[in-house]
Amino acid sequence: MRKFSNFMDLTGKNRELDCRYHGSTNINLEGRILREMKSGLVVGVSLWEQDVAAHRYDVQRRSLDVWYKQCPGVRIMLLAMYEFKVPEDIKEINVYDAGQKVTRIKNG
Repeated sequence: MRKFSNFMDLTGKNRELDCRYHGSTNINLEGRILREMKSGLVVGVSLWEQDVAAHRYDVQRRSLDVWYKQCPGVRIMLLAMYEFKVPEDIKEINVYDAGQKVTRIKNG
């Protein structure tokens, strides 16, 4: 498990999210809080849409869990921010390799 290489709150509120990758691929991930909405937040993870195998928001852990499937080949261009709508009380973003199960649950 390793932290994302970069995280930014673009809303200017200086919020922090614990952003971690739990897989085995050598991938450089970045996370963002992109904007606020009446119903919550929009967060971004530096993944292409076709690389996201699945995602879910775990209410108890207040965690956005994203499953990543590696694209064959190499992409040479700026990486997009895949957007997710989440509740305002989000605490973490976790990215896992496709097929990997969530193995850790925080208490409290």
